Amino acid sequence: GTFNHNIIGTDVLFQALRRSPRFKGVLDPVPGCIEISPRTAEVNGHCGIYILQNSIASNDSRTGRFEINYTRFSWRDTFIKGRGLKAYLFVPVDL
Repeated sequence: GTFNHNIIGTDVLFQALRRSPRFKGVLDPVPGCIEISPRTAEVNGHCGIYILQNSIASNDSRTGRFEINYTRFSWRDTFIKGRGLKAYLFVPVDL
């Protein structure tokens, strides 16, 4: 595989996505797109995947389930405005 199996933080996953030839950064999400707000030293980050044009599924630590729990706008309200993190979009590349 392309990724180290010991990725335990969104900061490490973000660097792996940036370096991987299997993903490219984009500005607009499409289904299958990964959205990641990498953690900082003080603030926890998060990662999700667009299931539909405006529906993001991610782990919900309150329920332990991977489910649709954000929209593009609620992600920004929660992680960018709320936590002060950045957000990046990556799509898989056909090799």
